[in-house]
Amino acid sequence: MTYSNGKVAGVLILVAVTQFVLGVIVSEALYSGYSISDNYISDLGVGPSSLIFNSSVFLMGLLLIIGAYFLQRAFAFPMLTAMLVLTAIGAMGVGVFTEDFGTLHAVVSLIAFLFSGLSAIFSVLCSRVH
Repeated sequence: MTYSNGKVAGVLILVAVTQFVLGVIVSEALYSGYSISDNYISDLGVGPSSLIFNSSVFLMGLLLIIGAYFLQRAFAFPMLTAMLVLTAIGAMGVGVFTEDFGTLHAVVSLIAFLFSGLSAIFSVLCSRVH
């Protein structure tokens, strides 16, 4: 049985994001006193739930890179692929370089947030071309 590259990419990206959302929810539940209005999401990476949060955000990045590969094979949109890979690198960096790393954490967080937004914009632009 063969699967199209586009479907494989879609499943990988869906699994990446879904497992991360679930990882955040579990991390928030395990972090006593964590408040989504008073704490940064990065606080989950250094608190009692750090193993779950950091593993989840790193796995999201890894799956996004693999998904970007299949997306590129399916649709050949190099700018979208680049945006997704940069998002993934930023996410993996957040999982490795926690808040304790200061400026380095801020840089990888910026990369993750900036390029995830740009990925959304490029995906819309690419969908109009295809």
